[in-house]
Amino acid sequence: MPYRPADDTVRARTEEVGMTEYWFNVRTHEVEEDRQSDWSQLIGPYATRSEAEKALEKVQQRNDAWDRDDDS
Repeated sequence: MPYRPADDTVRARTEEVGMTEYWFNVRTHEVEEDRQSDWSQLIGPYATRSEAEKALEKVQQRNDAWDRDDDS
């Protein structure tokens, strides 16, 4: 299960440090700058837009690795 911090905690930390976080929206298949949508629709955060754009590839790679581990 993914880690889901409280909304206020994430927003406060991001604003405090002044850094942009990137999220991949699994419903729209678009990258969001700073969290715009509900947690249930997002993968992330990522440090760069490029990393967020590759979110589904990363998920597939992890799933494949876990499947290989299960077969061992």
